[in-house]
Amino acid sequence: MDDRALSSPMTHVLTIAIVTVLVSGLLVAAGSTLADQREHAAEEQLETIGHRLSLELATAERLAARGTGGTATLRADHVDRVTGRFYTVRLTDDPDACGGVEPCLVLQSSDPDARVAVPVRVDAAVTESTVPGGRVVVVHDGGAVRLEASA
Repeated sequence: MDDRALSSPMTHVLTIAIVTVLVSGLLVAAGSTLADQREHAAEEQLETIGHRLSLELATAERLAARGTGGTATLRADHVDRVTGRFYTVRLTDDPDACGGVEPCLVLQSSDPDARVAVPVRVDAAVTESTVPGGRVVVVHDGGAVRLEASA
């Protein structure tokens, strides 16, 4: 009864099976970590764009106050994609959308599902408006501010 000839092939099969299971586990863990990192990167990019737009809204308000007609229009160029996907910008004074701080800009990307709300510091009324990310027109018409899509 000599089982030594079977021992070596069985050792190789078991080693291959164990390595396959370990590599599969690492790939699954790395995939979920990568998705989390993409979402975090998208949120950071959206937040940066939101802060820039918030400053541009405040600038339009200051320019309208200094001008004779009380109006101002600014064209703002921003990236049109975050993490390779398009996003939208919504100017709103809805407390639910703004997390209790209103008015705000809500920037949202669909893939990854990233959403940020950035407060806006303006004294004028806010006209609810939603535009695609990228080139945005900031309008202060003397009584309210709004966003428009750039042509």
